Amino acid sequence: MHGPACYAAMRTFASRSVAALALVLCACGEKEGIGDPPAAGDTDLTRRRMDLVTMEGMDVTPIKLATDPPGTVADYPGLEVKVREEGSGEPIRYGMIGRFHIIGTFASGATFQNTYEREPAVMRLLPPAIPLGLAVALDGMKTGGLRTVRVPPELGYGETGEPMQGIPAGALLLYEVEFIEVVRGLEVGRIGKNEGVGDPLVYGETASFKYTGVLARDGRIFDSTDTPRQFAIRHPGGVIAGWAFGLPGMKVGEKRRLYVPSSLAYGETGTQGIPPNADLVFEVELASILR
Repeated sequence: MHGPACYAAMRTFASRSVAALALVLCACGEKEGIGDPPAAGDTDLTRRRMDLVTMEGMDVTPIKLATDPPGTVADYPGLEVKVREEGSGEPIRYGMIGRFHIIGTFASGATFQNTYEREPAVMRLLPPAIPLGLAVALDGMKTGGLRTVRVPPELGYGETGEPMQGIPAGALLLYEVEFIEVVRGLEVGRIGKNEGVGDPLVYGETASFKYTGVLARDGRIFDSTDTPRQFAIRHPGGVIAGWAFGLPGMKVGEKRRLYVPSSLAYGETGTQGIPPNADLVFEVELASILR
């Protein structure tokens, strides 16, 4: 992988285009032969590729992304939502992934993010990837809908703030949100019966992984490692969206299979060893969590 950990552009979660939903894999190409066709007669490697893409012979338990929200807006004093336009079509639900335009301001009126200046944000409605208050407030929003949301500090970034986004401790946050579409295609499954040990990986933490990544269309390996590599599991500023949204919840020793659509990987531009519009498949084992 060109390691997600070396992805230097630290931006807000709402300010990066699909083309930069990047796991910037620093090590891609360091290992001789990665991305090359298997040697003649290399049936074990060919079989591994086929199994990873088709799941033939694999014991994979699907992990659902959508989940029930922890209450409604009415259950959270101080959380305020105004529906400016209802929208139509498919609603996004708590835990799902969608594309949004967002303008975020402080109570002073100062803006801390504006995706209209760049590209829509890809977000999963699940904390801590986004504030709990925002995730609850956007649950059920329909395509084309517009909402304004007031998130009090205790439902936002609390007494720690969010330095990467320039949000200080105790900040009241105001959002104007336009919902564009549900982003589908990310498939997450546990490989085998080993559920791992210890506390689960939390979004935003740094952890080390062993993994293999292949192109979904033909199974070609573009990166693989047997030595654990460290990545910050956040997007942007860490890994591609497919990893940031698909790996939290893992425990040490657990293996997962991720099918990542191009919209949650390298999009229309691709990157070294990965062509444009390429869906990717990963086998990932969590080796350790840095705490």
